[in-house]
Amino acid sequence: MRLKPLNIAIYAGITALWLLSMGVLINRHYGHRSADIADGADLPEELLKEQWMGIYQAGKKIGYSMTKTEPLSRSIGNGYKTHELVFMRTKVIGIQKDIKMTSDAILDKAFRLSSFVFNLESDINMTINGSMKENGMDITVEIAGIKSGQRISLSEPPYTSFSLLPDMLKSGVKKGQRIKKPVMEPSALTVADMEIEVLGEEEITVMGEKINSFKLRGLYQGLDVLMWITDKGEVLKEESMGFLSIKEDKENAQRMDGETVDLIKEVSIPFDMKLPQDVSYLKVRLSGIKPDDFELNGGTQRLIADVLEITAPVLNKIYSEPNGMDEYLKDTLFVQSKDPEIVSVSREIVGAETNILEKARLIYQWVYVNIDKTPAMTIPSAKEVLKAKRGDCNEHTTLYTALSRASGIPTRIAVGITYVRGYFYYHAWPEIYLNEWIPIDPTLGEFPANASHIRLLTGGMDKQVKLMSVIGKLKLHGIEYRVKAGD
Repeated sequence: MRLKPLNIAIYAGITALWLLSMGVLINRHYGHRSADIADGADLPEELLKEQWMGIYQAGKKIGYSMTKTEPLSRSIGNGYKTHELVFMRTKVIGIQKDIKMTSDAILDKAFRLSSFVFNLESDINMTINGSMKENGMDITVEIAGIKSGQRISLSEPPYTSFSLLPDMLKSGVKKGQRIKKPVMEPSALTVADMEIEVLGEEEITVMGEKINSFKLRGLYQGLDVLMWITDKGEVLKEESMGFLSIKEDKENAQRMDGETVDLIKEVSIPFDMKLPQDVSYLKVRLSGIKPDDFELNGGTQRLIADVLEITAPVLNKIYSEPNGMDEYLKDTLFVQSKDPEIVSVSREIVGAETNILEKARLIYQWVYVNIDKTPAMTIPSAKEVLKAKRGDCNEHTTLYTALSRASGIPTRIAVGITYVRGYFYYHAWPEIYLNEWIPIDPTLGEFPANASHIRLLTGGMDKQVKLMSVIGKLKLHGIEYRVKAGD
């Protein structure tokens, strides 16, 4: 069921979200420490200076970054404080969007994270505070004045983006050197291992000067990053996903002249088959990624080797009460399904309806009609979306998931791609459980969603970070489609 013509602008959200989570080329995610580094070791002088870099995509400048580190004062204790700044300017469907991110962290003398404050200034301002406590980290998120909290269980303090360089310099950077340690990504609130390998030495030209450097390769949740550093720890260049970050002086780094790039155009995936809007069956061949690394099987999707079949579901009011679905009914940091206002609105929407399918349809219609469709560069919170009543696919999906769970319907967030006018665009939508997972799309006005919705992953911010590894790699080849299942 399609309620009005499709608006391409809503595809901005998921791509913007990845940029925010990535913090620009992992934004110094080389955060590791090996066992042989001395606690409280003196830092090389280069690491105590401001390091400025310009950020480029498709040959055009889109922003800049700065990092700074200094020892803590003796009155505070042994350790370090770090400051990172990232500014990006891009276009989303021709609309200029500016994003500013800052991250301040306190590290103990062993370079482990004690606390941090992450700020995002964009369409909506967001602040995330984290503080290590016994066996975990207490997290507070504030978005547009709305606060929520969560505790993350951790067996030990995680490392940060700062810790790798002191470690490598202490033991001496050399070809073949490998490190694997857990790193925390503050904006996505996730801790995952990152592997680092020193590939060798390479002479590169930076600011008109030829400099000998060490070339490193990083792997984080499937994303490859290349990095060039000096033997004194100065970061010269980083590359990943078509982005380039390169050392510049402060004045040139902050200079933003000329046209920037359109985010949606850069990450769209061309498709060799023209699809109708009401496609009910689609068969494609995937390439460029490892299919087994993603959630391509199950529900309306079936994967055999590298061939994927998607069949739009046929809805039936007869269903069985689900068991063991507590995971998909719970309240989370961004999907506040137990918040009194969310619960109240959900009850108002469904009224006296008791059938799960019809309740899901009523909530879908309410979200589609009441939430304005506009590109947003932020991390969505259901409570904030309910208040602002605007956003793209992320906002629609997050609010729908919270309202649906509040009504007792098992619901999860799916992220992947869907087809529009010759291209597949990155997108997010909810899936509800009615004997099987059924995709719906309250952003595009589809209940259920058509067969051009290809799910790659499900879950919240901590799971979606993995999608960074897809951008620029995934390719599709059309094999077959049908408008009506069985034709």
